[in-house]
Amino acid sequence: MKTSLSKFVVCIIVSTLVLQCLITLTYAENPPVEAPVTSSWSVSRSSDDCIVYEASNDHSSWQSLSTNHVSFVAGYEPQVYRLYFGSAARFTGVTIGQGWVINDAYLVFTANDNRGGTVVNTRLSGEANDNSATFSTIANYNSRVRTQASVDWDSIPAWSSQSTYISANITSIIQEIVNRPGWSSGNSLTIFWEDDGTSTNGRGAYSYDGSPSKAPMLVITYTELAPPVEEDLIAPSFYDVTANTTRRDQPCLFSAEWSDNVGLSGYIFGSNNSGSWKNETWVSWNLSEKQGVSIEVKILNAIFGQRVEWQIWANDTSNNWNTTGPQYFTTTEIPYDVGTCSNDWSALTAHMKKTFYGNGRFWVFYSDGTNVVFKSSVDGSSWSSPTFVRAGKYDFNLAVYFDGTYVHYVWSEWETSNVPMTCRRGKPQSDGSILWSDNEQIVALAGVGVKYKYAMIAVDSDGHQWIGYRIENGNTAAPYVVKNDFANGTWHTASGFPYKLCEGGSSELDFVVKVQPLTSGKMYVVYGEQYEVVKGKLWDGFSWGSEESITASNMGMYQYIDTVNINDDVHFVFRNDSSHTILYHKRTYGVGWGEETVIQGSVPLRSIVQIFVDRENNNTLYCFWSDGLDPQHIYFKKCVNGVWDSDPTDFVYLVEGIVEYDRISAFQEDYGSGGVGLVFATKTSSWEYTIKYVFLPTATP
Repeated sequence: MKTSLSKFVVCIIVSTLVLQCLITLTYAENPPVEAPVTSSWSVSRSSDDCIVYEASNDHSSWQSLSTNHVSFVAGYEPQVYRLYFGSAARFTGVTIGQGWVINDAYLVFTANDNRGGTVVNTRLSGEANDNSATFSTIANYNSRVRTQASVDWDSIPAWSSQSTYISANITSIIQEIVNRPGWSSGNSLTIFWEDDGTSTNGRGAYSYDGSPSKAPMLVITYTELAPPVEEDLIAPSFYDVTANTTRRDQPCLFSAEWSDNVGLSGYIFGSNNSGSWKNETWVSWNLSEKQGVSIEVKILNAIFGQRVEWQIWANDTSNNWNTTGPQYFTTTEIPYDVGTCSNDWSALTAHMKKTFYGNGRFWVFYSDGTNVVFKSSVDGSSWSSPTFVRAGKYDFNLAVYFDGTYVHYVWSEWETSNVPMTCRRGKPQSDGSILWSDNEQIVALAGVGVKYKYAMIAVDSDGHQWIGYRIENGNTAAPYVVKNDFANGTWHTASGFPYKLCEGGSSELDFVVKVQPLTSGKMYVVYGEQYEVVKGKLWDGFSWGSEESITASNMGMYQYIDTVNINDDVHFVFRNDSSHTILYHKRTYGVGWGEETVIQGSVPLRSIVQIFVDRENNNTLYCFWSDGLDPQHIYFKKCVNGVWDSDPTDFVYLVEGIVEYDRISAFQEDYGSGGVGLVFATKTSSWEYTIKYVFLPTATP
């Protein structure tokens, strides 16, 4: 049965090929579409006919031309002028298609006087031109190239005035002209009638100026041919090849736009989205269409970071195929809505954290535009109702720190002077509440004209809160750090604090301070001023070390820095000013700071950077940043054993776009979560912004 079926298929294929060959042979040349047709055209204006003349019988270059003579003459005039003559007529609007068959062609003249003598030898030819122009000068006339075909019209009998006469057959001349590749129906052609140099008499007829109704006429009998059937060898072309999302486990629309010179037939979509490559069934287009869109919707692979490869093939009605070529992307994570805010200052400033994992829940602190609230979630997708923390319009005044047991926050209202800086400690509960240790504590009072800005909070290994901040006092500003002498949730400033890190400068320039806990009560403080190098100091548990220069390049506008520790080593990332490059530095305890390492070059001016340490997986470092417009993406690179990834991983694909590049806040470390969470803000309407959360699992299966 299998052999028989194969033979049957072969017979069909062979028969089809033979039929195609027969069709090709039958119509290799254009077939006639109707019977021969006879049409005529007359000279229709004065400059479209002319006579030329000269005394010599050479005729290689005629001497004179007239376009308003009353006669159309060829031959020799022996009595009065004793000159040799020639004439030419241009016929316009000749509606014969390119390559049509010329069955017959001739000129018709009306004699304008009586002419005898039989030695009248002339030659008819055409102008080898796709679209002949009207006559102007003798130079123009002489420069016109003649057709290869010509016809001798010799020994012309006597003509009687007002009688009509027909020329010799000029079919070959007309055929040559309409066979020209550039000839089109409706173009103009010219016929020359000239003495051949041997005449002793001539013949004369009416020109257009002699009588428009009796002007020379061209009569052609022709057979119309079907338009040429050209073999279509041009494949469809494509553009705008897109996949409208890369989010895992979400519907993705794969598409490409196509066009073809004849007509589109259909397309095939293929991908490895299901785990192995699969080509879908061929989809037909409307055969009359030359434009089309190939569309396929698939639910993307549910696993983050999977490489999805896809391709579209399309053919036309002549079975020419083309393909988009291999396309690919990696699946990105799904961000979930946490809440809304009536301003765009949510999740702001890299070192001022807003999210953590504790007691089996994910936590996010943010301002809704009126109050600071927190929400929690057990899975990172479904979030609790908001819980009030304090009044607060902007959460760039808020920083949060989780030490593994307690959550700490600091509030510094820098837009208003004479407002105290406060902090609070609480213990996250498994039911989504926080058991606060005490009321909000005043860290520092502010006098008239004094503002606290960019305050962040951390806790040393002994449970003491540390706060880094900037004081603005009139026209000056400087970075400070302050330590809590207590470790019970109440505040009492430790001796020797607040500590001024450096002299500072103009209040027009911003300082930023990041306090990083180490071991055994040690702390490392990173601080910097925009457009200056970043510096640092070590607190060894008892006293301050000398100031250290961390970076070789200056910190850029918008002071986005971040740090983590691995034991007593400090890992630091920032974006520089000159090239907007994300750079990494490591301080080895007892040795000092190492060389700069480029993580990612040429990020946007306000692109935030966040660093996270996965303590459960060999202290792997992650650096996150935002990049791109419409849509935006959040990317990351990993650092394993001191080596950063060469290529970034596309983590989040945002059709709605991040409000600004800097509205991102990440975990400091995992604290048993099995990964890292990020919170960021997106714009949903003119005055409403959505706080979103996304989680990246980092735990090794």
